Amino acid sequence: IFDGPSLSVNLGSITFGQGKDLVIPMTMEQFQRMSIHLDYESPYGQKKKQCKSIKKLDGDIKIFNDQKHRLLLVHVIRNGFELLRAPGAKFTDIQGSVLNDIADLEQAIKNHSSNNNYLTDLLTDLTGQIMTAFSRQDWFNKWGVHYLPSITRAHLLQVCNNFKDPGVQHYGQGQLFNSVRDEMDSIFCGLPAPKRPQSGATINMSVFNNSDNPCFHGSCTVKLFDGSIKLVKDIRRGDRLYPHGGTVNYVLKTICNNRQAQMVLVCIF
Repeated sequence: IFDGPSLSVNLGSITFGQGKDLVIPMTMEQFQRMSIHLDYESPYGQKKKQCKSIKKLDGDIKIFNDQKHRLLLVHVIRNGFELLRAPGAKFTDIQGSVLNDIADLEQAIKNHSSNNNYLTDLLTDLTGQIMTAFSRQDWFNKWGVHYLPSITRAHLLQVCNNFKDPGVQHYGQGQLFNSVRDEMDSIFCGLPAPKRPQSGATINMSVFNNSDNPCFHGSCTVKLFDGSIKLVKDIRRGDRLYPHGGTVNYVLKTICNNRQAQMVLVCIF
């Protein structure tokens, strides 16, 4: 918060035992006049709490470089993903530019990754599955369109979303998370291997035909990729949804008997 306009940032959920990092560009003059207020409101009905006694600590260039390159990674993936998913985009015409951006970021991270485990693993993510997802059109279309938004969100929110990608293993380092993760891993590794049945079970196709109100009411709201809000009934083919820009291909409308149906109110905190 400066003397003039203020900036409000929604931090989302905070993982138990783990911090969250923000990078906010500003001038030295703004830094000297800056004040920070932190509001916390529990979804369980507790009163809002406000913290104003936030100390300004001395800058650590290592921490800054870690967060700078984390956000650059997010930007490069998002930018490449959006370019290749744009309507009418030709993969072969755009791929070269995307791979050049990855190569530039690779060199930038290498310049700061000496004796830095986090940046070393971030580099492994970039030059491994991320680059592979952009390397071939069939791979991009088959699994890259799912993997890239997932790894982007994990690094953006600093969430350990799997046990495979080296970079995300640096998130969720709290004692509680580690103990639950190790317990889950032990349970999974102890499961018996699946056995192939001698013959396939008979499938009743009626289980795939359940029309018990699978829809959202037309008056519900949807946030679009550009930040605007639209009613469900106004969604059209080609609309792009928040946060990763997924494109609407089809809109399905369910006709209800007597224009009535039992609805469930879902509250998102």
